[in-house]
Formats: sequence, C-alpha cells, structure tokens
Amino acid sequence: MPGREKEPVALWLAGHPGIEVICRDRAGAYAEAARAGAPGALQVADRWHLSDNPTTAVERTVIAHRPCLQGPEVSTPSARRMAAAPPSTLNPDTGTEKWLVTRTRERHKAVHRLLARGWTISAIARELGLARHTAERYAHCKNLDGLIEGSLRTTRLDDYKPYLIRRWNDGCTDAARLFREIQSQGYPGRTPQAVRRYLRPLRTGLGSIRSPAPVLEPQQVTNWVMWNPQHLRDDEERQLGEYSPDGPS
Repeated sequence: MPGREKEPVALWLAGHPGIEVICRDRAGAYAEAARAGAPGALQVADRWHLSDNPTTAVERTVIAHRPCLQGPEVSTPSARRMAAAPPSTLNPDTGTEKWLVTRTRERHKAVHRLLARGWTISAIARELGLARHTAERYAHCKNLDGLIEGSLRTTRLDDYKPYLIRRWNDGCTDAARLFREIQSQGYPGRTPQAVRRYLRPLRTGLGSIRSPAPVLEPQQVTNWVMWNPQHLRDDEERQLGEYSPDGPS
C-alpha cells in the first residue's frame, strides 16, 4: 500500500476479517489503523524494530555522553616544535575536538540516517530532540564543514592568532609580552589570559607533542555495546576498555 496513512490500512484490514496478529513499526497511523480495522487483533513490534529501537536509544546515549569517551594521549618526543595554528575545531586546552563540533557532525549523520529510512523532518526532530527548523537545516545541509564553522563562536583573539604563531616560531614565548604586542595593534582584551590559554598547547608541546586519541564514531561504540561481548575481537574489547571507565559489560 502506498504511503503511511491510516485510512488505506484500516480499509484493507476491515476487508480481511479474522486477522489475529498485526506486526508493525512505531508509526502512530498504523496503530490507529489496526485499532479501527481489526480491533480484536494483537499488535506486536516487528523483529527489525525490536533490534533497531534499543540500538537507536543506545546511540543517542553515546552521542549525549560523547565528551566522556576519552582515550589515552599519545606523546612523541620533539627537540623543538615549530607551531602551527591550532585548528578552530579543537579545544586549545586539551587538543581534542570541541564538543560543539562533534555534536554538529553526529547530529548531521543521525538526521541523514533517518532520512534514508524514509522518516519525515518532523519525526526526525522528535526522535533526536531537535527543533524542527534545526532538523531541517541538517537535512538540507550540503556543506558539513561550512555548517561546523558556522556553529563555532568567533573570539576577539582570532584576528591576532597568525601573529602569535609567527612570534612563537620566532622564539618569543612570553604570553604577557605577546599580549602587550597585540594590544598595541588594537587587540581589545584587557588581560593576557586568552593569549595564555591559546598558547598553552604549544607550551606543553615543547618537550613532547601531545596527540589526541583517535575519535571514535558513535556508531562504532554503539556496536560494541549492542554486540554479544563474546563476539568482540581482542582489539575491540581493548579499545572499549580504553574509552570507558568500566570497560565492556
């Protein structure tokens, strides 16, 4: 039957009396159609949704707690580090991807996964807890990188970051001095704290370069949680243990 409306299903059921069990998905229209066209039938969830529903719930939980998935840092020795401007998508304090960036990427993926299943924008918004216009923006997004950049708030220091990097590579690592230099160029900040925070990853990298742990896709973590632990490979069980305080359960 074309579409997902109540009336065609209810009419079909009414024309086929004696149906005892109706296997359906979570669409409200199907529930109403079953009650109208076959009120005595037992309604049950189909096998696919019995698996997909908890998987979706686990994935939503993983996305919501993405900052908790902290892997071990990797350090490599370096005699002297020539700095490059840290990407705006990374947290200057930790070197890991900003939560807002991760959330934007994962919401975009979740919206398009549900679109591929035939879900409407309104249903997707309800499922993911988004405003409808937000879900629509993700659905129609053709440039994810542009969407991510647009979600990042600019700071007053942004225009002066290339100068700070250049001076750092010249050998000037005094945050207070660099603050005074950019202040003379028009930087409106009143204290050097923002400069110190921006330079902190470079300063800790003088002895060693701290590399963030690989970023796992929420779908991968969801698979590990949903699979039978006996079916996990040794490397998967090890990674799950590294990214979770309690390890696999």
